[in-house]
Amino acid sequence: MNWQVKQQINFYTDDFKPPQLPKDIAYVLLGVGINVVVMLLLTLISWGYEHWEERQLKVIQRQEIFLQQQIEQVMSERPTLEVDSSLEQRKAQSQKNLEGSRKILSYLTQGHLKQSHSYSNKVAQLGDQSVEGVWLQRFVIADQGQQVVLQGFLDDPSKLSPYISTLVEKDAYQDVSFRFIDVQKQETHSWLLFELDTKSRDGNDENTIATERHLVQGESR
Repeated sequence: MNWQVKQQINFYTDDFKPPQLPKDIAYVLLGVGINVVVMLLLTLISWGYEHWEERQLKVIQRQEIFLQQQIEQVMSERPTLEVDSSLEQRKAQSQKNLEGSRKILSYLTQGHLKQSHSYSNKVAQLGDQSVEGVWLQRFVIADQGQQVVLQGFLDDPSKLSPYISTLVEKDAYQDVSFRFIDVQKQETHSWLLFELDTKSRDGNDENTIATERHLVQGESR
């Protein structure tokens, strides 16, 4: 008689399954893995942003260099400004005359002359007169204020008319009427010489009419 021992083995039991990590440790390892992946992504993003900033900075620097070169080129092509020496001399002379007028005004306003012979208002309001392109070089007030002579320069004959108009509107010059008006062109300079006088001179009518026509033509231009 043949005796055989028969034994059955169940391979699906836990004893035959591979070892597994506890769930707590598995969750910890999963969290660490996720953190590592996030840190890698952030590092890549930061590196990409820094690289982009460097490229932008280089572009801006190249643009600045180009603009600086353009400015230097324009400045080199721009003609050098030359100061008109004659104009500077006239300006200095006008400044000197203005200082003299201020001294006269100071003398008059201090009461050194009688009130009947004081021309402080005329001098003061003449000093306040300002029309661009018109420079007063010399003035004379004589005959107890009955005669007023003005001499100076202007760059356009049309500017003499508004100069006279605004002057005669002032209180001290409301009774003043210039009977002699003369404008002369200089041969060596573009500036014009003008002279005004409240007293008529020889050939005054023809000279005044011709000058007024010239002023009107200058204004129309």
